[in-house]
Amino acid sequence: MLCFIHLTVLAEQVLYNELIEGKRDQYQMEKRCIRKDGQVIWVDVKVSIIQYTNKDQKFLIALVEDINERKRYGRK
Repeated sequence: MLCFIHLTVLAEQVLYNELIEGKRDQYQMEKRCIRKDGQVIWVDVKVSIIQYTNKDQKFLIALVEDINERKRYGRK
């Protein structure tokens, strides 16, 4: 899947950096993506950081949910 997000990319980069720096432990955002076949879809992305007692070991986990139908009908 290819995502064209423009300004959202900058916002997500800031959020990602804050995760890695320990300033936050998660973030959530909605993204408009364009599939290979050209179809536009919306997804909700939730990203959390998992850090073990050894501060050098950090892992990210992401949950991506298709919210296209909700966006199409204007629901929250």
